[in-house]
Amino acid sequence: MKKLSLIFALSLGWCCAAQALQVTDDRGVVVSFEQPPQRIVSLLPSLTETVCELGQCARLVGVDRYSNFPASLNAVPKVGGGLDPNIEAIVALKPDVVLMATSSRAGERLRSLGLKVVALEPKTHADVQRVMLKLRYANVPTISAVRGLALGGGCEMAVYSAKRVVAMESYIGLVEVGVGLVPGAGGLTYIARRAAENAAASTGKDLLPFLTEGFTAAAMAKVGTSALESRKLGYVLESDVIVPHKDELLFVAINEAKAMFASGYRAPHKRSFVVAGRSGVATIKGSLVNMRDGGFISAHDFHIASLIANVVCGGDVDAGSLVTEEYVMALERQAFCELLVHPKTQERIMGMMSTGKPVRN
Repeated sequence: MKKLSLIFALSLGWCCAAQALQVTDDRGVVVSFEQPPQRIVSLLPSLTETVCELGQCARLVGVDRYSNFPASLNAVPKVGGGLDPNIEAIVALKPDVVLMATSSRAGERLRSLGLKVVALEPKTHADVQRVMLKLRYANVPTISAVRGLALGGGCEMAVYSAKRVVAMESYIGLVEVGVGLVPGAGGLTYIARRAAENAAASTGKDLLPFLTEGFTAAAMAKVGTSALESRKLGYVLESDVIVPHKDELLFVAINEAKAMFASGYRAPHKRSFVVAGRSGVATIKGSLVNMRDGGFISAHDFHIASLIANVVCGGDVDAGSLVTEEYVMALERQAFCELLVHPKTQERIMGMMSTGKPVRN
């Protein structure tokens, strides 16, 4: 049996229908399925939309009163709210699984009536980062089908998937600097890990040249204005698939997932990687000082870029030190939270919300 996220099970149910599944939800409870669930009740709008985004809306036999997107859900029976669900109505629908928030009080009652309940509700910054790692290390192939905008968190979700199928006209990038923040869901960790992997595959021993491009893309909020340009920025890999026609995107993505599963896909092995350390941070900050003193960036831009440098270089450690993804993600959280309470970052956030344009302060 495979232990994996229920969302992965739903998205790949058509290619592994014969497989028994184990799901560990956000309470740490293991729920077993003989096959991917076909009849689903969702008591949280975000979970409802996620199921539909995976193309599995037809499996929803009941939703909470607040789930109203996409419009097709208007025809699905409403079973109350997440905190006050109609237990009798849910039982009558005979669902294979009930999706709900961990804060819902109805879980124990539903389980006592013989229903399988999965509670999924990331509450903290660290929870969001763990979701990204679950994407990367899932025992089934996770495919990101990218079309249009994949900015910030969308970019991070794409780079943590096993493979990307990208429409040619796609815009991909880490743009958090525009509102005075740093990527906080694993984007900088991805840059650090990819730099280490690329350096290990080369004949050179200096890590910094492989780190520079990713650092610059994040610090300047560069966006790939096509799939090909995103490949140059490192957000789309050579092994990923670029689709010229957007209407073929899901068809190609589904077939890629089927092929990867049929060929015996195995998740990558978790391993430590080397970082540039404090000497790498010093080198990058030397260039940033020149840009600040030359008037090319503001003092707050310098502060944000310095925090990015500290994260992608692994913080205050020796050059060549081995670190884990979790370690770098902790540095990422620290930088994100530090900036979130900074007055100048708050000015940028409010400016973007008010005018739709970035504020340079």
